Amino acid sequence: MSISLDQLTNPEKVFLINALRSRYKLKELLPVLQLSKSSYCYQVQRIKREDKYKELRDKIKVLFADNNVTDVSIAYYEEVVLLSLKKWSVE
Repeated sequence: MSISLDQLTNPEKVFLINALRSRYKLKELLPVLQLSKSSYCYQVQRIKREDKYKELRDKIKVLFADNNVTDVSIAYYEEVVLLSLKKWSVE
């Protein structure tokens, strides 16, 4: 099984770069992964940033778990999530 570098997202490329930084210089890794230095720096800061929606995401996960949501029923449960969020007064 192989992974095409073209299919990696920028955050995935950053994780790969960080894993390889002990062996290779950043200058060597960026061109191979086709990632600019500014994109690398942006992604590093974005990864470090706190998720301001963490509490909301956790509530949604609980909702989905409580309602036995499967991939097939996700569209139906979008409405359930919206109604529940309104009940919790989240906009």
